[in-house]
Amino acid sequence: MGKSFISEIKNIDPKLTPSSWGASWEVRSKLITCVLICFGIITLQTPQIILTSFILFFVLTISMGFRFIFIISKLILLVPFLLFMTVPILFANGLAIDQERINFVINLNGKVLTSALVMMILTLSQPLSKLLQALSHLRIPSSIVAILMLALHFVKIFLQTIASYQKSLRARGFQPSARTNSLKVYSGVMAGLLLRNIDNADKVHLAMTARGFNGTIPTSPIQKFTKTDFIKSASLLVCMMILILIEKWWV
Repeated sequence: MGKSFISEIKNIDPKLTPSSWGASWEVRSKLITCVLICFGIITLQTPQIILTSFILFFVLTISMGFRFIFIISKLILLVPFLLFMTVPILFANGLAIDQERINFVINLNGKVLTSALVMMILTLSQPLSKLLQALSHLRIPSSIVAILMLALHFVKIFLQTIASYQKSLRARGFQPSARTNSLKVYSGVMAGLLLRNIDNADKVHLAMTARGFNGTIPTSPIQKFTKTDFIKSASLLVCMMILILIEKWWV
């Protein structure tokens, strides 16, 4: 169980089916909707409404086809950062913790977790390459899109290289530890990895220059915006607006 959960944490592919309403949602409208919703979440001030918004988007994420354990594994990744942020706020004035600080921390953590669900919908309900292509169709500067696309490509290569290094070390009987001999191995591996990546970067630069790269990466045609996409975006925005109005007038 423990090993399967750790492998789930490393997994970034929710394996949504093409029939999922999140996967079939036009990416540009999804991007704009999720960004607006995140701004709406930031404006919330009461724990009850923030909890309601968290439950709402958790259910929506499940309805898209995300597995429960997949969602939990991604939210757990935020726990160390939340603790690192929460503890200094709570104990800023010593051990005397007032209710105002507790409420602030609860609201802050709730907003972070809810926004994380929204970002999960945005970034993981389709391949990241499609999301980057949507940025180019939204008139984002082509140089920025090109940098993001290249970074995404080489991050994948870097992770594959790290995995191959790990397999090679295991095959040679290497046992990870904090001893001096292990640290020497780590330093040697990292130095070799750094030199290899610098060499690969030079080769890629020469190859792109030879092919006349002008800062723009061609993308696929724009996905057609349909009435269904409008209904999806409008429905989520209306739900967010209702939560804001409830908090303003009734809570």
